[in-house]
Amino acid sequence: MTDEPRDEETTEEFVNEAKKDSVEKAEITKEHQEHLDRWQALSEKAQGLLLSNEGLRQVVGAMLASRQLYAMALHDMDVRVEALDEDEEEKDQLREIFISSAASQAANPFSENELFQGMEETVMPWMKDVAGEHTVLEERMRREEIQSAEKERREKDVKIGVVYTQISLSEDADETEMEGVSDLNRVRTLVLAGWKPAVLWVINHILEHATSPEAFASSLAPKQTVVLTREGGGHKDPRVMSIGEQAWANCARSNESWQRTFQESYLDKLKDPLDLFVVTDLSHAREGHSFQSDIAKAADAQKKLRRWSTTMGAAFVGGVLLGSKKLPDFNTPIWEQLRLFTYLRGVDVEERKDGDYDIVVGRHHRIVGVAKEEVDAFASSDIITP
Repeated sequence: MTDEPRDEETTEEFVNEAKKDSVEKAEITKEHQEHLDRWQALSEKAQGLLLSNEGLRQVVGAMLASRQLYAMALHDMDVRVEALDEDEEEKDQLREIFISSAASQAANPFSENELFQGMEETVMPWMKDVAGEHTVLEERMRREEIQSAEKERREKDVKIGVVYTQISLSEDADETEMEGVSDLNRVRTLVLAGWKPAVLWVINHILEHATSPEAFASSLAPKQTVVLTREGGGHKDPRVMSIGEQAWANCARSNESWQRTFQESYLDKLKDPLDLFVVTDLSHAREGHSFQSDIAKAADAQKKLRRWSTTMGAAFVGGVLLGSKKLPDFNTPIWEQLRLFTYLRGVDVEERKDGDYDIVVGRHHRIVGVAKEEVDAFASSDIITP
C-alpha cells in the first residue's frame, strides 16, 4: 500500500521530464532552422555582392587562385622530386623541408610591391612553363594508358563458342586428357568450309554466342564485331555491325581496298575497337582472274583481309560456301593455301532419324539436334561448286 504513491510520483516525474525534453528539442530545432535561414539569406547576399562589387569579386578570385596555385605548386614539386636520383625516404624528407621552408618564409612580414614583382618575374613564367609541361606530360600519360589498354586487348583471345581445336593438358596426355579450345586468337583466321546453309548457320551461332549474356560474363567476349554478310536484315545487336554484300563485293581486290572503304564509310561508326571480323563468303570478296577457281579466290581474299584484321587487332572468321553436303578432300592442292595458313575446318552435316541435323565442326565440336528448318533457311543459289 505504501509503495503505490511512490509509483504514481515516479510516473508523473517521467512524464514531466519527457515534456521538458520535448520542449527543449523543439526550441533547439527552431533555433537551428533560424540559423539555417539566416545563413541562406547571407549566402544569397554574398552572391549578389560578388556580382555587383568588383573589388570583392577580385579578392575572392585571388583567394581561389592562390589555393589553386598552391595545389599546382605541390603537384609540380612532387613531379620534380620524384625525378631526383634519391631513395624514397630522402624524397619524402625533401618534400617536407621544401614545404616547411616555404611556410616559414610566408609567415614573415612582406612588401606587396615585392610580392607583385615576384609574381611577375618568377611565378608567372613558372606557371606558363609548368602548364605547358604538364599538358605534354598528361598527354603522354594518356597516350601510354591507351597504348597499354590496346596492347592488353590485342593479347586476349576472342570467345566464339565453337571448339575448333584441342590442346593437351599435359606433355604426356592421352586423348582423354585433351581440352577443347573455343577462344580464337587474333593472328590466325578460322575458315569454315562446307555446305552453305550449315556454314552460315555455324557463323550465325558464333554471332549469337558472342552477343549472349553468358559470353559477356567473360572478359574474352568481343565488344565490337563487324560482319560482311550476303544475307538481308543483318544482326540486331548494336555490338554487331552488319555490312551488306554490295558494299563489300570484290573488297579484297588489293591489300588496301577494303581498308580505304572501311575507313571512309564505317570506321567512325564503331562504338569500340574491333574484336571480331566475320566474312560470311570469302569468294564474294575477291573476283580474281578468270583462270582462278573460287576456292583460290577465297584463299586470296582471306590473305588480304587477314592483313587488315591484324591491323585492327581483330580475330577473323571466314566462310567458304559449298553446294554439297559431302565435304571435299581438304588435302588436295586447291585447298593448300587455306590449309597451311589458316585454321581450315570442315562443317559436316549428319542427318538424324528425327529429321533434324547434327552439325560437326572439324573433328572436335558436335552440335546435336539442330532443327532442319533452321539450317535450310540459309539455303540459296549463292554457292561454290569446287
